[in-house]
Amino acid sequence: MKGGRFLIINADDFGISREVNEEVVRVHREGMLTSTSIIVSGDHFEEAVRLAKENPRLAVGLHVTCAHGKSVLPHSQIPHIVDRNGNFESDPARAGLRYFFCKKARKELYAEVAAQFKKFSAAGLAFSHVDSHCHMHVNPVVLDAVIEAAEAYGVKRMR
Repeated sequence: MKGGRFLIINADDFGISREVNEEVVRVHREGMLTSTSIIVSGDHFEEAVRLAKENPRLAVGLHVTCAHGKSVLPHSQIPHIVDRNGNFESDPARAGLRYFFCKKARKELYAEVAAQFKKFSAAGLAFSHVDSHCHMHVNPVVLDAVIEAAEAYGVKRMR
């Protein structure tokens, strides 16, 4: 429809749990959900990838995680932004301040964001869009890291 309007309904956190995965697919199959954003470090990421491939009309984007979640890279590679268990700061504001003011954290953030894009791509999914957990991409440092990686992977849409 030329010049028409479209409504995109997106669900975040695909891949974080079995329950979220099941609900995303259920609501999509019922015709109420257009797209989802997947957390590549989620405990049920592989299941979410399988479900996405079984539902090819479900658009899937990357839900970049750099606060209140787990990293893709190990602690040894990004010790200034995750704890020994690979968990980011749970408070998005504190995480954002660290990325903004700590050069070592900023460098590690860029590496982590690139690793998340790489893992998404390696799963064989097509990037519908990119967004971020806890809307962290409103932080200018996170936004720059996301844009750099998005350009490298040819991602044209940010939510």
